[in-house]
Amino acid sequence: MDYHVLFFYLLAAVTLLSGLMVILMKNPVHSAIFLIITFLAVAGIFVLLNAEFLAAVQVLVYAGGIMVLFLFVIMLVTMGEQKTGMSGFRKFHVLISILLALLLASSLIFIFFINPFTSTEPQDTSVLNGDGGNLETVGVGLYMYYLLPFEVASVLLLVAMIGAVVLAKYRI
Repeated sequence: MDYHVLFFYLLAAVTLLSGLMVILMKNPVHSAIFLIITFLAVAGIFVLLNAEFLAAVQVLVYAGGIMVLFLFVIMLVTMGEQKTGMSGFRKFHVLISILLALLLASSLIFIFFINPFTSTEPQDTSVLNGDGGNLETVGVGLYMYYLLPFEVASVLLLVAMIGAVVLAKYRI
């Protein structure tokens, strides 16, 4: 077995398990730490796909900046008393979540096992490996075609950070 495939399966398993732990953890700080592990494993998958720029952005922006913002919000906003019993509304959400998860699982089983991909030839990666490489292709696409969404996302993150500080200020 090729070592790329082995590393992919290892990183995919870490991603799935830590993503599951994000949902199952009761403590929000522990959930945030498992989300960081998920982001790092996804960055490893990007490295295996020869998308080093995306891996670096994943680590710097998501595992770094976004998670620091999440942790600030978790630490600054006081969590209310958690109820031990499940209300009827919460039971309804759990039921809908289970049904959607089963639908997703059955769709993935159909895609990968019942209707497998027919092409076994390697994909053409010349789009990512242009003259300037991966970084130039992503940079040109980001600043030529997606400049407005990029700036809107940065303003949205700034507003979220200011909102967390304002919420924390009034609680003191």
